[in-house]
Amino acid sequence: MLTALLIRHVVPYHRGLLVKYQAHINVEWCNRTLSIKYLFKYIGKGPDTVTILLESHGTQAPTTDIPSSSVKKLCVDEVKNYLSCRYVSAAESCWRLFEFPIHHREPFVQRLYFHLENEQEVRFRDNETLPEVVRRVDPDGTMFIQWMLNNRNDELGRDLTFIKYPTKFRWDASAKRWFRRKQNIEVVGRMVYAHPASGERFYMRLLLNLVVGPQSFEDIRTVDNIIYPTYKEACFHRGLLESDKEWHIALSDASLYANASQIRDLFVTLLVFCEISNPSELWERHWVALTDDIEYTRRKITKLPNLKLTDDDKQMLALEAINGLLKQYGKKVADYPGLPDLNISSGTKYMNELLLKEMMYDREQLKLKSGEGIQCLNYMQRIIFDRILESVHTNNGGFYFIYGPGGTGKTFLWSTIIASLRSEGKIVLPVASSGIASLLMEGGRTAHSRFKIPIDVNEFSCCDIKQNTHLAELICNTALVIWDEAPMTNRFVFEAVDRTFRDIRSKINEESRLLPFGGLTMVLGGDFRQILPVIPRKGRQEVVAASINKSKL
Repeated sequence: MLTALLIRHVVPYHRGLLVKYQAHINVEWCNRTLSIKYLFKYIGKGPDTVTILLESHGTQAPTTDIPSSSVKKLCVDEVKNYLSCRYVSAAESCWRLFEFPIHHREPFVQRLYFHLENEQEVRFRDNETLPEVVRRVDPDGTMFIQWMLNNRNDELGRDLTFIKYPTKFRWDASAKRWFRRKQNIEVVGRMVYAHPASGERFYMRLLLNLVVGPQSFEDIRTVDNIIYPTYKEACFHRGLLESDKEWHIALSDASLYANASQIRDLFVTLLVFCEISNPSELWERHWVALTDDIEYTRRKITKLPNLKLTDDDKQMLALEAINGLLKQYGKKVADYPGLPDLNISSGTKYMNELLLKEMMYDREQLKLKSGEGIQCLNYMQRIIFDRILESVHTNNGGFYFIYGPGGTGKTFLWSTIIASLRSEGKIVLPVASSGIASLLMEGGRTAHSRFKIPIDVNEFSCCDIKQNTHLAELICNTALVIWDEAPMTNRFVFEAVDRTFRDIRSKINEESRLLPFGGLTMVLGGDFRQILPVIPRKGRQEVVAASINKSKL
């Protein structure tokens, strides 16, 4: 009895938690699922609410000294004055103002499939190892797989669907095979239910109600002797899916009164629950409405009111937001064929101040400027202009030198090329060997300042730019570098920049290590009749040897 009295005063505790937090923590063992359900339901009942009464300040009540006729009567509607309001605490208001996520699940409960020659559901226990699961599972021992294999050998069931197959064949669970029935009996076949949001599994189930005698998975996806890559496309060409006209109308109507965030919510709802037959067309026709607030939001986040985004960046940022909404349903953008591939780097580059500064140019104004400049180019300038732009657009890289005396229009050509590419949203880095020449180009800087070139250079020097820095990311996203007054710079400087660019750009393409300047289009300009590299206390031979035309590039 004494032992029982002592035991009932023992409080369960967790030694690790007590040591870690240095505080008393109650520990309770929930041995029923209802306890866990109640716990989550209790904290998820919703925000606090309050009922309030609004009263108007009217005139004072009539007294014996004042006639009642002189007092204005108040028409008070007590029903309308009662309001049911939400109470929002300071913490919740800040959380919602900053648009932090309200709830999430991690990880999502999903089925696991073996991707052998077919997809089969695999069930396993937590304490089982992978070899044990593989030995226990027979990928060919299911009714569905044996149905297709049996159709290859037995012609009797080739005119039957999967539902009708049990009318002439019986399933032997021990042998895991189909055998012909010896007696004609009434049999009802059935298939496992598949939710419309389960993707290809749902569409495959639709096809199995019509396809007879398939001998492979390709036969199920075949319509009019054409094998379609997905079951969804096969359903569409069989006429099992309706057109997406009603969903196009829904998004078009929503764009008239809803903001972009609400339209993205609607878009995700349509993808998850409404069996969209062609997500690609739905995106192509409505991506402008879905990305309407992207640029404005980025301007607020970066505090750059002149920030300009390309259409590709707007789409990627909108897809990133849509992908976040899909995660709430255990889905992702890649689960819907036809939607663009999500590029995560599109969102991270807007944290780079160097990149943002290059994206703040007014593209409409630059487009007008480039159009006027192109019309003023002479024959040779136009050839150079077309050649450089072709190299940039094909992304094949190139190394060019534009030679011309002062006053022949090199700076005008630079300005036209820069305006044309920047109007397309591409990044151009104009640099020069001298400060005066760099001021003649919009956004120009000295080469030493832009590329962090060391003062004392030799044939083994490199620039002080490390990978995974903002400047390295800028160089990886650059389409063209224009270097004016190049002949007055020591050739070791160009070789140092070349080695640095190869190392930095190898992160996005391994072949960049073998290409001049990492595969970046590089345009040098200048006049060899002007000042050559200055070599202190050296003669003509050393000065010529330090010129760019003696470089190993």
